[in-house]
Amino acid sequence: MGGQPDDSVVDALLRTITPIANAISIKKKSSSAMNAAQRPAVLTHDIEGAFNQVHPTTLQQVITQRRMPIYLVRWIEAFNTDRQISFGFDQQTEEPQPYRCGLPQGSPVSPILFLIFSNAMLEKPHYPSDAVDTSYIDDVSMVQTSRTITRANTLLEDRTEQHLLRGVHLVLTFSPAKTEHLYCLPATSKNKNISLSSHPPLRIMNTTILPKRHIKYLGVHIDESLTFLHHAAMAAAHGSQVLGSFKFLRHRSCGIPAQVAHYLALTAIFPAMFWASPVWWTGCPSTTNTLKTTYNAVARWITGLPLNTRITNLITLAYLPPMEAYLDYLSLCFAIRLHFLPACHATGPPRHHPDT
Repeated sequence: MGGQPDDSVVDALLRTITPIANAISIKKKSSSAMNAAQRPAVLTHDIEGAFNQVHPTTLQQVITQRRMPIYLVRWIEAFNTDRQISFGFDQQTEEPQPYRCGLPQGSPVSPILFLIFSNAMLEKPHYPSDAVDTSYIDDVSMVQTSRTITRANTLLEDRTEQHLLRGVHLVLTFSPAKTEHLYCLPATSKNKNISLSSHPPLRIMNTTILPKRHIKYLGVHIDESLTFLHHAAMAAAHGSQVLGSFKFLRHRSCGIPAQVAHYLALTAIFPAMFWASPVWWTGCPSTTNTLKTTYNAVARWITGLPLNTRITNLITLAYLPPMEAYLDYLSLCFAIRLHFLPACHATGPPRHHPDT
């Protein structure tokens, strides 16, 4: 996914989080291993180097094997060969030099070409019902449901090894330093008190990957019970950071007009603060407590009103909706978009393809 009009970060996150939410919502039947509920384990990877690792000759081999039209093959070959680059500094620019380092970052066609290239590494011949793989450009997530952690680790290791073997010819690999591992449990599970160090190890590329209580995937912090409390705290801190970079523009009634401050809040501060909110906003009050402090601080910056102003008056005078209504609006907009997506979209029900 990614680099295409119908694929967004929220789509990729929902495809990862939905099977987790479904699995942890199933109650445990008994203490026996045979009747235990299947719980999800998540493993995220980052393709090392990404665009810089795309060799033009190998890319030509991939697109030729894909039987793409010959005019596209020739166009891509011309796009990736005889490139030049020059550096400029202190009003001086050097002579152009040959540039042979993968796909040029910044070009709108590069993500598409990287998707074609990396798909040769990430595609699978079959899709088991207990496994979901999602990749967004160079970020990969694997969800594996199993009755035991040992079995889940084994399957995740096997799936990762298959990708790595396919990536040898492409000179693509995962960055071990950016690989993260998460075991998911219901919020009421007694197993949440068990130390993570007691779980069986998971090894990738001779590196032991230690599990965490929460991981970060595509800018969203996913915790083991999908409460998103940690993400709310990080989102509030991010919003405060962006607000801090704008505060010098307006102090009380001095500086930029309130209308400009209002515009900056809607176009710069809130998008950073509410990033991918349709994924983590569930209407839970505990999620909003931390966010409201930053939201009210933005309203106070817009209006210039003192600290003792009532919150309802502050939000009204800042021409802002209540934060919960704003988050509901963002979710509604995404739901409407989701309704009109094609049935074959990746956010739809999983399609189990026969072995090839």
